[in-house]
Amino acid sequence: MYSSMINQIQYAHQLLSEGKLVSFPTETVYGLGADATNPSAIQRVFQVKQRPTSHPLIVHISSINKIDLWAKNIPPVAKTLAHFAWPGPLTIVLPKNDNVSNLITGGQDTIALRIPRHPLALSLLRKFSGLVGPSANAHCHISPTQAAHVSQSLGSSVDFILDGGACEIGIESTIVNCKADGTVEILRQGMIGARQISQWIGNTVYSTTLSAEVKVPGNLKKHYSPKTQTYFDSNEVRNKLANKMCAFLCCHIPENLPKNWTPIIMPSNVDDYAKFLYAKLYQADNLEYDAIVITPTPKNNQWQAVYEKLNRATSDFIAS
Repeated sequence: MYSSMINQIQYAHQLLSEGKLVSFPTETVYGLGADATNPSAIQRVFQVKQRPTSHPLIVHISSINKIDLWAKNIPPVAKTLAHFAWPGPLTIVLPKNDNVSNLITGGQDTIALRIPRHPLALSLLRKFSGLVGPSANAHCHISPTQAAHVSQSLGSSVDFILDGGACEIGIESTIVNCKADGTVEILRQGMIGARQISQWIGNTVYSTTLSAEVKVPGNLKKHYSPKTQTYFDSNEVRNKLANKMCAFLCCHIPENLPKNWTPIIMPSNVDDYAKFLYAKLYQADNLEYDAIVITPTPKNNQWQAVYEKLNRATSDFIAS
């Protein structure tokens, strides 16, 4: 690691130790980091993001050995998952320790933990028992996968941005709830899917429909949204927006593309599509056109996480 980057990590550590906010890169998206043992710093995360305090935060840790600092009554299936998936884009929900702040958990009796797979994040995390790290953007808006996205979304309200380049995966981690009976439920879809988790634990994995009382990061009906009104492509959208200036996210340019629509080409394979999705949404949003239109992706298991993100980013079309 270059000396300049080491200096930046040391500076980031100093700021976090003082209760400041530092955006740091992970393999999924950039996080808005704060010392998870500092209530005033955690409170500032909510203020900067304009995020309701009822929504829990994920605590990022550097080692499996730190799980016990945050969670108790850890079921064996959670340890198995941690062994296979960490470091990586999987967040595990566990019963929280009694000393864990309700600010972190949104008042729930569980805590969400993850070890990210990024060298800069891990270098920073080794100096703390844990950092909260929600996506470094305004609440419900597009998640950042580049340092420039953080600057655009949060500006000077972030004390420092640790620039680690573009994120490798590009969408948020899968969140799972590990129960004492060995059952694993997927609470939020990510690039680690049910099939992979089932192979690791040797058991069936369930996707659950959350009740209104259960809060999980990223599961609001409207989320990951550009400022520009955004829709899935359809005949109705084509008819109503044909003469409007629109950014059009597609894997292939159709022959009948409306003349005022600017195509933004997306990769055709799911991994690359996920990696570049938020960056392309930022690109489209920055055009400040009348609307953004997106060709729907498949809904199958391979594309499930990407489709879910797009579905939350788009609006039902209402003709004016």
